[in-house]
Amino acid sequence: MKKSNKTGDLDALVLPPGRITQRQLAKLAGVSMTTIYNSLHQPELVKEKTLKRLKEIMQQCDYSPDALAQAMVRGKSNIIGVVVPRLDVLYFAKLVCEIESTAGANGYKCLITQHRDDPAKALECVRLLQQYRADGVVLRCCSQSSDLDVVRKVQQFHLPFVLLDEEISGFESYRVGGDDLNDAKNAMDMLLKHGHRRIAYLAWHSADSSDLGPRFSGYTSKLQEAGLPVDANLIERCANEYGSGQKEIKTLLERNRQNPPTAIFCHNDQSALGALLGLHELGIKVPEDISVVGFGGYQNLSWLVKPLTTVRQDLANIARKSCEVLIAQIESNLVPTGPYRIPGELITGTTMR
Repeated sequence: MKKSNKTGDLDALVLPPGRITQRQLAKLAGVSMTTIYNSLHQPELVKEKTLKRLKEIMQQCDYSPDALAQAMVRGKSNIIGVVVPRLDVLYFAKLVCEIESTAGANGYKCLITQHRDDPAKALECVRLLQQYRADGVVLRCCSQSSDLDVVRKVQQFHLPFVLLDEEISGFESYRVGGDDLNDAKNAMDMLLKHGHRRIAYLAWHSADSSDLGPRFSGYTSKLQEAGLPVDANLIERCANEYGSGQKEIKTLLERNRQNPPTAIFCHNDQSALGALLGLHELGIKVPEDISVVGFGGYQNLSWLVKPLTTVRQDLANIARKSCEVLIAQIESNLVPTGPYRIPGELITGTTMR
């Protein structure tokens, strides 16, 4: 590496291979490490001529300060952690895209991790964020009883957080997500107004719990308001949250062969698509023989011969509110006053009569 001096020609610089360090930068510029530090953190202490030269050298070297070192100096990284179950599930992929865009508009970058519904991996994700000095985390756990341990680990690291579309006992005010209960009630109102009285439910919630969540509560409460029984024979729990429904709809209809339902309310659009495939295989026509309603509305289903009737969740606003609440904690120490519930919108397709 050829030595440079304060007045030397920049074209004469011979750059070292790989990422340049601050010590190498100081040697190239012929200045002290103190001057390098001040130029990055207190530029008003550096002579204008020296500062200009340093900026030119940094540009030529494509130099960027070490983010972790900067975070240690400032006590702030401007990194938001995002922890979700799976990035190959469209719901989470779209939410992460919206969160990343919203965070970027507010001067933050995102460190994105996935735990694949493994509680031990979820704890690893939180530790990773702490190691990289994230300022806060948008967190969606495993929907299991172990989720409380993950939140406690976040608190142990003093990380501001929001719970994405999930409520954990004692931390309800940190929840940001859709208005599942009322959205489900609206979907049930629609089915009841169309004359359906035997409405089945394809369910999933809380992998290691009997709790079926707020969407199921919306389903049962509207049946009761209409004076209809909550018939256990009309409820089928799906094997998993995403990619199920095809097998379950067949099991449900076989069990109710003598008195089949006239409508199926599904806990999400994936299970509704599975149900449509299962019904097609059974030769049952939709909506002539049975109506199908989904929940989510976050994927393009224009390729369907019959567009799905569903609840479209407002993912953009959920992401915006998540970032807004988290950044308020990071920058102003404002304790969340949620739960924050973002209402969805009923989308009427042709899978309901």
